[in-house]
Amino acid sequence: MLGGVDYLSLYGEDPSAIERAFAILLMLLSWMKKMKSLNAKYTEKRAADYIRSFCAPSFLVNPPFEDWEIALY
Repeated sequence: MLGGVDYLSLYGEDPSAIERAFAILLMLLSWMKKMKSLNAKYTEKRAADYIRSFCAPSFLVNPPFEDWEIALY
């Protein structure tokens, strides 16, 4: 999903981007568990979409993220 995207440099340059990607992954997994509709591939795609949009601002996430998806607690 992240082929051709230089995302590994984020670990040293902007670790908060990685933190947010993990937050998206965990928030969606938690939400889907509550809804009894677990779809791990969808959660992976949403986290990858965030990283891609962070590294390549011209990439448009579709559908756009909801506030609750990207919230950090």
